[in-house]
Amino acid sequence: MKLHTAIDLFLGQYQPLTRRTYYYCLNPMMDDIGPNRLITEVNHIDLIRYTNQVKNNGDYTDRTKRKHIGAIKTFFNWLVSMEIIPTAPSSKIKNVTCDEYIGRDKAMPEDDLKKLLKFLDRNPDYHIRHKALILFLSDTGCRAGGAAGLQWSNVDFTTGTAIVTEKGNRTRPAWFFGLTTLALKDWRESQDRTQGDYVFSHRGGPIASPSLSQVFRRVCIKAGITSHGTHKMRHRKAHQMIDNGESTTDAAIAIGDTVETFIRHYAPKDFASAKEAAKRAATRAAQSKIVQIKRENTGTE
Repeated sequence: MKLHTAIDLFLGQYQPLTRRTYYYCLNPMMDDIGPNRLITEVNHIDLIRYTNQVKNNGDYTDRTKRKHIGAIKTFFNWLVSMEIIPTAPSSKIKNVTCDEYIGRDKAMPEDDLKKLLKFLDRNPDYHIRHKALILFLSDTGCRAGGAAGLQWSNVDFTTGTAIVTEKGNRTRPAWFFGLTTLALKDWRESQDRTQGDYVFSHRGGPIASPSLSQVFRRVCIKAGITSHGTHKMRHRKAHQMIDNGESTTDAAIAIGDTVETFIRHYAPKDFASAKEAAKRAATRAAQSKIVQIKRENTGTE
């Protein structure tokens, strides 16, 4: 199979918006490597060379670079899952690390979320699935991949806990409450699960995370607001917890981040605070040691 044929097959499984996004990322790679190159002949050297060009492209932001490299990884992992190739040559590619602060301007605005939920309330029957998805993302800060892979067998309504598998194949608990619980139960009763047990798909069959992201974007557009991505709901949850005065440890656990990653992205000032706290602790320890030495030298207790 030639590279251009494989890419066409990959793109064909997606809705138009997702297809265009992947095409934008994969087409330059195809032109660089060669559209008529046999897919079995594409190796990690080809991909490392090409992705180095992407990383050194001064016209791309770090997020654009990540999008291009992420699309390449997704494409070759799909080829492995379809048994077209035995292993993914993209496994040796290193992505671009984005260490920058993620401000509130990158989070879902509260007013937009309210408009979105009001729109869904006006269309209760048609949008049961969408309401369950949006409320779940709002409560949990879950990544699109975690929501896409969630199955009913991993949802516990008694404890309000869903076990999701996210980035890096890591499994974590995600907690939901009140309105989300009701919306999920309504959707479970309405869903046609003839093809499987997946929570947010129409008939229960597997659903790809980009497809789920496009579902979210389409609802945003229908509600008359900006076409937000699901990750904006995650950023909203993180900032919501910071604004409520929650500890960075609790906030990081709630959205499935490490504490260091959470602080770097959402609360970078905490690094300076931690440095000052460490300095104070060291000063107190030094002072205590000086007092102890003085007592020992004077023979006092």
